[in-house]
Amino acid sequence: MPQIKPIDIVAPGAFGLNTEKGALLLKPQWATVALNMVINRSGRASSRLGWNDQTTNPISGTKQIDVLHEYLTEAGVSQIITCADNKIYKDIDDYTDAGNDITNASAGTADHWQFLNFNGKLLGFQRGQTPITRTSSDFADASYSGTGPDGNCAVAAFGRIWAADADLQTVRISALLDETDYQIASGGATIDMSSVWTNGMDEIVAIAAMGGTLIVFGKNHIVLWADGSGSEIGLSPARMQVVDTIEGTGCIARDSIQATGEGDLIFLSRHGIQSLGRVIQSKSNPTVSLTKNVRSMILEVIGTQRTADSEFDQVRSTHSPE
Repeated sequence: MPQIKPIDIVAPGAFGLNTEKGALLLKPQWATVALNMVINRSGRASSRLGWNDQTTNPISGTKQIDVLHEYLTEAGVSQIITCADNKIYKDIDDYTDAGNDITNASAGTADHWQFLNFNGKLLGFQRGQTPITRTSSDFADASYSGTGPDGNCAVAAFGRIWAADADLQTVRISALLDETDYQIASGGATIDMSSVWTNGMDEIVAIAAMGGTLIVFGKNHIVLWADGSGSEIGLSPARMQVVDTIEGTGCIARDSIQATGEGDLIFLSRHGIQSLGRVIQSKSNPTVSLTKNVRSMILEVIGTQRTADSEFDQVRSTHSPE
């Protein structure tokens, strides 16, 4: 009679999910199905934590919350800003409270706002909508000196607002510590990305900052700008220059970009989920992704999402250091 032999299964699933080779005989450290699974701090497969309700009185009906943003006031008070059904709210506890609605008078027609905390104010940008600003009460349409931005993406960095125009080719730069002034005489500036793309034409999808570098993401380009003179504010529009360009990949979803670890950005491209740090290191192979083990599944999801949402406005990512 055959003897029963023990099999040691060390840290099952610790390598994560692998659907690319799911039909093959994999080591037990790989998971081929991972429902509600995370890798914990010990590097082992673990169950995702549960949910705690934060809302006492929800939005009536079946309305969907599309945006969550933490706004920190100058006093250090945290407010969770939410968007649903073309409304903007400042409190996630009671949506039946009329004072919770801080929508601007000329309410937008979509909920895909990108919010920025800047100089004690909360700024909002969205495709096809007038930019909005809030200090302490309701939002109001932004008013500018000079020609202000009217695009879908922006970043607050180096004491300025860096925002795209609706033409998807122009980055408008505000004056120092003044999000309302884009006049050149005040220190504002513009970048014409149509003269910067290196591999045919592209369009601005997202703008980010990392360390002392400004990053402009196209769909098929990543362009990095820096200030070689070591400006006190980190990056001076008068002295900035292109320090690197990457062709063959880019960002396809504005809200997929997240800062992780020390000096890295994660973003969604047409190749999957990528790390900017790894892409820079592997410029000869810019398609390297963090999702190679689930590549087919990710590409299928991207294709399905593109059919339903061509601009990927509904794609969101989050990152928690915990």
